[in-house]
Amino acid sequence: MGGPADTFWKTTETLAEQISQDQFLKAVDIWNNNPRAVNQRVHSCIVIFQGKLCSAPNHDDLVSRVHSFKTNISDLNPEQCKGLLKELGLTFSCDSTTSVHVFFKKLLPKSIKHFSNSFELVTIDKEKGEAFFMGLPVQQGVCLVPKFPYKLVFKSSISLQVPANQDIADPSLLWIKNNLLPQLNKWSLSHNVKDEDESSYFGLALKSHGLISTEKYAEVYQTLKAKYGQQMVKVWPECTDPAKFVYEDVAIASYILLLWEEKPTTFVDLGCGNGLLVHILNSEGHNGIGIDLRSRKIWDIYPPTTKLQVQSITPSDNSLFPDTEWLIGNHSDELTPWIPVIAARSSQICKFFVLPCCPYDFDGLKYRRKNSTLSQYSDFLLYIKDVSEKCGFKAEIDRLRIPSTKRICLVGRNRTYTAEKWNSVNSAINLMIEEGCRKTAEERKENDVGSSGDNGWVSEFKPREATEKVRNCTQLESSLINDIVTLTANHLLVKRRSIPHQVHSNKMWNAGGIAALGEIIPLIGSEKLKKLKSECGGLQTLLKNHHQVFLVEKGTVQLRTPINVADVSNSKVRVKQKPCWFFNNHPDGCLLDDSKCAFRH
Repeated sequence: MGGPADTFWKTTETLAEQISQDQFLKAVDIWNNNPRAVNQRVHSCIVIFQGKLCSAPNHDDLVSRVHSFKTNISDLNPEQCKGLLKELGLTFSCDSTTSVHVFFKKLLPKSIKHFSNSFELVTIDKEKGEAFFMGLPVQQGVCLVPKFPYKLVFKSSISLQVPANQDIADPSLLWIKNNLLPQLNKWSLSHNVKDEDESSYFGLALKSHGLISTEKYAEVYQTLKAKYGQQMVKVWPECTDPAKFVYEDVAIASYILLLWEEKPTTFVDLGCGNGLLVHILNSEGHNGIGIDLRSRKIWDIYPPTTKLQVQSITPSDNSLFPDTEWLIGNHSDELTPWIPVIAARSSQICKFFVLPCCPYDFDGLKYRRKNSTLSQYSDFLLYIKDVSEKCGFKAEIDRLRIPSTKRICLVGRNRTYTAEKWNSVNSAINLMIEEGCRKTAEERKENDVGSSGDNGWVSEFKPREATEKVRNCTQLESSLINDIVTLTANHLLVKRRSIPHQVHSNKMWNAGGIAALGEIIPLIGSEKLKKLKSECGGLQTLLKNHHQVFLVEKGTVQLRTPINVADVSNSKVRVKQKPCWFFNNHPDGCLLDDSKCAFRH
């Protein structure tokens, strides 16, 4: 095996780290399959064609032939790729025993304003340890790949080769050296590395967007992002991060629209929260409503065409939706296990989409993990999959591309039984609900005596309170808060670190040391800890609330140096509004003079 020698390549960079050829090929495969892991301009990568070459290519000849193309490429399909291979003098065979693989890829940009769809030819010689990458000429726009070809070569480490006449100051070449090569090195040395666009849950390898077209998704997402994204971020009235929540809902809406194949659909979003998903789906022509226990500020911003209503959903015969095609559960918490049940009992045509987050069981209590070898999240996903299947759905699992760690969704759009089998399926559902509740059947009977008889499926399920309790440590007793702040500060001051005092030139100021949050917890005491544990974030949240005093990051805490007025002139800190904690509590007083401190002395 082996083609004519390439003659016009130069090595511009060789990494020092020694690796094996298998490690090299592992890193190259990740880069080839998922360029967006390094190239932040890439939204998606689609492999249009892949096969094996009958012999190793001559890359000099390959580059010359690509440069001689008379037409630029606007799109490619597998048959056109085969024609291109012939034009490039390459012979492929699916049954070839050679180790030379060839790929044609389409790369879609995140920003269609600044970049165009791009095409790339890749050959990987697994025996020789060499990967060749070359962008193909496109009709218009700025490419996502370098204008020059390059090779990644294994020589006991990773080497980069480019054409001999290539300008070494080219920004794309510098990007490869400074960004791609270090990441390839990291991948090659990692024992647990995998394609970053793939996840494994309960033994299933999930690639993103396995149930929809990646290419269509990129188009729909870009359209909805331009239509709703920036506009909603500007007017977002909630306390939550608008960038995260807006673009997450835009992404989920894009996915759901493609699941629906853009046909007019009726839907109900159970636990719709901020309502943005409902707003987008309504605005795109779909007839549906969002239901939640309480309204949000942003609901007032939506037009009348966005259908949202405040209502408590208790799983019962009164909470069925016989005329609805799709039920949506986007982080629906206590309702998550119930959504497949409600869909199954609503009608034979009702389908569902759930994106599980916080794990709950049928009785509204926190879900208890059944398999200790899995994470709580993975085990809960497996549970919802099992629930869906017992409800008679073919449970499909997919991985969304959203800014969240909870990105695995379950879709029930096909039934595994005929309508005549419904009674036996419904009996299985009843048994499943029974097993998902803590109380026994006898206990439930006793509790149900004298109940209102609202056709509820379980008596112990209680929806959340309509008024959400504030649990960010701000509503704790002030004495408890002050005690924890004081004992934390004193613990840090014991780890003495002296810096020059800015008020008294002949004195030093104790800036204190750094402590892990785990060091502070035993100092608090069991009674105080009980009160603290009921709050979201616990000790970390309480200390972060006192950002004038503490810097909390990466599981550690330390004292801040007092904030200078000059440093906050353009920030949200209201100067001289609050008393200076250091002036009143620090043994050495405030580090700064009254005129310079951002807080009141």
